[in-house]
Amino acid sequence: MRIGDSPLAPVFDVLLKPNQWERRLQAVAKETGELSSWGKFRLEFWEYYLDRFPDEGEFGPATATSNRWRTIVERELVISSYIGQHEVGLF
Repeated sequence: MRIGDSPLAPVFDVLLKPNQWERRLQAVAKETGELSSWGKFRLEFWEYYLDRFPDEGEFGPATATSNRWRTIVERELVISSYIGQHEVGLF
């Protein structure tokens, strides 16, 4: 897609987004302060990851989120590593 004289840019379509069940789980977790079993798994995964690759720790501690963002300033690059229930990835 191009707007006016701008450079060409990609157009992204949303394929999946959180459903009400997932949103409710997140709300309950915030209310109770407890992690779901999946949240515990993600936290343990990122803790193991940081133990294995300690240099990644400079970009923040392990959390129960599904992904970690890393900015490489000198290359103007952002890398996201993620873990899903049925997949893992890097982009």
